Amino acid sequence: MLDPTHLPWDVTKEYLCKKHGVSEVWSLNDYYVFYSELKPDKVFQIHKDFKGHKESSRFTGNYLRKYNEDGATIITTSHYPELIREELLPMDEWEERWGNQLNCTLSFMFIYALNNGYKKIALDGTNACLGPYDWEIPTILDWIDQCRLLDVEFKCHMEKKWRAIRSMCNTDDDPLVYWKRP
Repeated sequence: MLDPTHLPWDVTKEYLCKKHGVSEVWSLNDYYVFYSELKPDKVFQIHKDFKGHKESSRFTGNYLRKYNEDGATIITTSHYPELIREELLPMDEWEERWGNQLNCTLSFMFIYALNNGYKKIALDGTNACLGPYDWEIPTILDWIDQCRLLDVEFKCHMEKKWRAIRSMCNTDDDPLVYWKRP
C-alpha cells in the first residue's frame, strides 16, 4: 500500500515525525521494500500465516527477522512466536464490534488509533489508487470521516483525489465493489 513515488526511498521516521508533528510512525507489511531507512514504531501485519509476497519485485527473505531487526512492535491478528515485540489484537472483540469494517490493513490501523486515544493522524506514503488496493478507497474515506467526527485531526495528501475517485464508485450494487473501472 505504500507508494514509492510519493516519498523518497530513504525517508526516515524522524523526517515523518517532524513533517507531520507526530511522535510515532506506523507502517504495514513489507514497508522495508519501499522505504529502506524507515524504522517504524508499529507495523501492522494482519495477514494470517503471512509467508511474504510472491512477486519477484517484493522482499522474499526472512521478513520476521527484518521486523525484529528494525525494532518495531508488530501488531498482529494471529500469534507469531518468532517475533520479539508483538501485540496481538483482540480479534474476537473487534470482529464482534466492527465486523465487515475489518476489510483492509488501514481499517485495523484506524480502529487501533481510535481505541487507543490518538488525536492526530497523518496518512503519508500511500496511494491506494493503483493495483489491488483501489477497492479500499471508500473504506479509507469512511474512516477519515469517522476520525473527524470524533475530533481526531487528520491529514492526507491523497484525500482530495480519493474523494474524486469515490464519485465514480458503484454504490447501487454489492457494497464491497466500489470501483467502476473504465
